[in-house]
Amino acid sequence: MEINPDLQPGSKVQTGDKIALLRSRNLEAELFRVQQELNQAKEQLQQQIRKQVGITSQIQTIEAEAAALEAEWEMQNSLATGDRSSRLQVIQSQIASSQTQLAAVEQDLNRMAPLEQEQAIPQAEISRMRRERDKLLGDIATAEQERAAFQQTYADDRDKLQIQAQTQTKIALAQQQVLSAEQEVQLLQTQIQTLEQRRQALQGDRQGLTLYAQMDGEISQADSIPKAGQELKQGQSLVQIIHRQGSMLGLVDIPEPDIRYVKLGQPFHFRPTQNKLRIYQGDEAIVQGIEPTVRATDPTGQKKVVRVAIEVQNQDGELLDGSTGYARIYSEDMIWYQRIWRELEKNLGFERI
Repeated sequence: MEINPDLQPGSKVQTGDKIALLRSRNLEAELFRVQQELNQAKEQLQQQIRKQVGITSQIQTIEAEAAALEAEWEMQNSLATGDRSSRLQVIQSQIASSQTQLAAVEQDLNRMAPLEQEQAIPQAEISRMRRERDKLLGDIATAEQERAAFQQTYADDRDKLQIQAQTQTKIALAQQQVLSAEQEVQLLQTQIQTLEQRRQALQGDRQGLTLYAQMDGEISQADSIPKAGQELKQGQSLVQIIHRQGSMLGLVDIPEPDIRYVKLGQPFHFRPTQNKLRIYQGDEAIVQGIEPTVRATDPTGQKKVVRVAIEVQNQDGELLDGSTGYARIYSEDMIWYQRIWRELEKNLGFERI
């Protein structure tokens, strides 16, 4: 509890002046917990946003790399001459034709081998056929190299399709991660909004624990001013504010069986102890309020009373703070009186905090 340092016995206060700021341990603990959760949620939100930005950048990088590969492949394709499929067929036909011719030449050379040993055939003819065989072998080797190059091109195309598929898979996975991050961001934003509302409500509750003067007056006595850090219980009086003029308010404990004789606005006679010759009666003294609670006055709980507030006019200012006296109320059935045990204080200006 924080007390206004200006509060002193006799201090003047006006309506709306701050009296004290109460602190609830449970409220402060809950507010601290909510603030911690709020800070954590905000940090998680920033992490998710950074993650989302990183994944988006990763997607852009993958797409840029794929575009670069696509451009390179297109350039290579543009450098190729003719229809690759038709050219491959021509090469394969050339290889087949050359192999047929080669087989025929080798067959002739094998057939002429005995004649060559017997020198029955001119050596020039044998040399010509061997040159033809070597040329055919060279043509076949060249054609096979060209065919291998075309086959590699087709393999590159297959690699291209495979890389494209892998790229699309990477992009799809990254986009799914972006979607998950966006959903997480939305959940965190909703959580933050809920926590903000809870924090505002708790701060409103804390503000509601700030006590203000409900009237103009002055502090009645030193022992009515609590100490900073003092713990209060429900129903405990905090600060008593009185007024030196006007009416005064006194509290009377009425035995429970007799409370049926007391009515609001009912007049009574009041004789203060400080001046027993002075009697307040009629409009000068009336019942102002009846507390709706029965109190026990002894440890056994056998004696029970109801507290009644009586209003006494004090225009002449003769009644002093802390005055006591006797109150007598007349009813149709009985007459009774009860000593006022409580100090008299200003009616309607008495403030119990």
